[in-house]
Amino acid sequence: MSHIPSGKSSTAFMKLVLLLLSVLQSNNVDARVTTSSNAQLLTGSGYELGSDDRDLLTIEHSRIFDRGDAFLFFDVSSDSGSNEANIYGEANLRLALPGPFQINHSMPLVKRIYGASSLELGEETHSYLVGLGTSLDFPKFRYFNVNLFLRQSRRDFIENDTDLGGQVNMNWQLPFVLGDWHMKFEGHLDYSFSENGGDLPKHDNLNSAPRLLVDVSRWLGSQDSFFAGIEYQIWRHKFGVQGVHENVVQAMVKVNF
Repeated sequence: MSHIPSGKSSTAFMKLVLLLLSVLQSNNVDARVTTSSNAQLLTGSGYELGSDDRDLLTIEHSRIFDRGDAFLFFDVSSDSGSNEANIYGEANLRLALPGPFQINHSMPLVKRIYGASSLELGEETHSYLVGLGTSLDFPKFRYFNVNLFLRQSRRDFIENDTDLGGQVNMNWQLPFVLGDWHMKFEGHLDYSFSENGGDLPKHDNLNSAPRLLVDVSRWLGSQDSFFAGIEYQIWRHKFGVQGVHENVVQAMVKVNF
């Protein structure tokens, strides 16, 4: 992958890198900080709005600290056989609201209420999201997060973009064991809506990517370091384009470090 975006795309990418570095440096003296990072390789066939076959490298970093949590990732994707790469990234930060805004113990499933924000940066596109989030305490789930955002999209290729819309986001991870197989069911779901008006209104769209992964590293004398499995990409009205639906099964490997 030899092509690196230029102009507005590279500026957006550099903003994401700087934001990533600032989050990594924050709270680094707090012993209660928990961090995790991973790299993923995915490949599949049957994508819409572009080449049918694609390869994807994803780098993720998450951080949980006393006042909240942060999650950042960027994707580098290319059409199979192409030397050109496309870069997309997101930076998400949630900070716990003060005590008076927290749910009392009569609602045991709700761990905490957060002020939530997200920044999405792609090639010729970027979006700003702000709202509220929570972490739910479901049995056996390592985490189950729900966020409700106001969403403002910006696209460089049109003059007048959509009005303010909304988005619901969920992400989860459920570890489980079947015989000698240590597995994880994880993923995300985003539903974006009401991005009307402007030169190119967006249709309400749903994007989800559930994964089923096996801990292969346990068979190699380690654990929780190397996974293999599948991710199912589901996208209804992809990018808000009415009638464009995507259903892709992707082979996936994931390395924690």
